[in-house]
Amino acid sequence: MVEPRQTPYLFLGQLRKTRDMASALTIGLYIGIAALVVILAMGMINLTRTDEGQRSRSNQLMRMRVMVQAAVIGILVLLGIVLGSIKLF
Repeated sequence: MVEPRQTPYLFLGQLRKTRDMASALTIGLYIGIAALVVILAMGMINLTRTDEGQRSRSNQLMRMRVMVQAAVIGILVLLGIVLGSIKLF
């Protein structure tokens, strides 16, 4: 007979820490997404310019967007781990 898998009991302090961590990561996720939208808008506006530095700025904005996007994905993965949606072990 197979016994049902029991979930470990979280003490009140551990539960509070998990909730605090999830709240902090959620705020970080929203800030990261807002930064991503701002950088994307700056890149779109930069496409309309015709000065000499347009290509250089466009390249820098693209690099910045990729770095912020990687950070947002990392925060999203951490949030999934903290909330229990992603189980590592």
